[in-house]
Amino acid sequence: ATAVETAKGLVAAGSAVVANSSAPDTLLKLVGRSHLPTALADRVATMTPSLSCAVVYLGLDRNWALEGWPHHGCYASATGDPEADYASALAGDWDKVFIGITNNSVLDTPAPAGGSVMSLFALAPMDYEEQWGTGGDFADYGRNPRYLALKDQVEQTLLARAEQYLPGLGASIVYKETSTPLTNVRYSMNPSGAIYGFAQTVEQTVAGRLPARTPIENLFLAGAWTYAGPTGSAWQRLPASSTSQPWPSTVGFQALARLMGWKAPQRGNRQRSPQTYPAQAGRCDRPGTGAAGASRTGPPRSKAAK
Repeated sequence: ATAVETAKGLVAAGSAVVANSSAPDTLLKLVGRSHLPTALADRVATMTPSLSCAVVYLGLDRNWALEGWPHHGCYASATGDPEADYASALAGDWDKVFIGITNNSVLDTPAPAGGSVMSLFALAPMDYEEQWGTGGDFADYGRNPRYLALKDQVEQTLLARAEQYLPGLGASIVYKETSTPLTNVRYSMNPSGAIYGFAQTVEQTVAGRLPARTPIENLFLAGAWTYAGPTGSAWQRLPASSTSQPWPSTVGFQALARLMGWKAPQRGNRQRSPQTYPAQAGRCDRPGTGAAGASRTGPPRSKAAK
């Protein structure tokens, strides 16, 4: 592989091709079965994509970080059982699915003074309610009444659950936008809107992932579809020798750590503290505890949530 040609005839040439597109599309559609060993083509065709996600993006006129809520990212489980949480995600049970709450304004200030940008995240299946009310027909899905109703249902449920940890959240919304697995398909073209490559099953984890090196000379795969998976893609590197496995690069991890602002613990002291990591990630504060559990006082808001 020495070049990529688009449908419009644009040719990008090079000494190698590194494909960050999904592995199934790269190998089965762009390369084609006829150019691959039968065993590899069959394996890729039968591997299961990961779950997708639903995300509510919020622009707020309030910043909980300034009120003492400490989290950049935290998670809320209705069950406390990871297996039950995952089963709820597979079933599209939005009242019980694990949710992540992220306050981006803890580390950055994209919002006006006193405001913040937050997001609510939940794993989501593509096959929920007949592919989100579309029956598999994604043409103009953004105008499909059934799809819009399901998206609104998910949005309202996730907002209500987050409100348990952030009282007054709904009243502080200036702008909101919600994405679904169909959104992920539209913008990433990943099969089923997958967000971490192939599903992290025992058979498809770590060594069960595809290697970066392909049977096509100078064609390499990158990203969560390959070894070692979604976390490994952050520090993945191409193999320098003839080995088929791209082993982790500590240099890459160190670069990621610098990018995230992490500092290495002092030698002999492995305790993680707020001084070592700028933002703690863990369980959200329980309702009624800490700054997040206190009701906000003041005059009623005149700004309606959109």
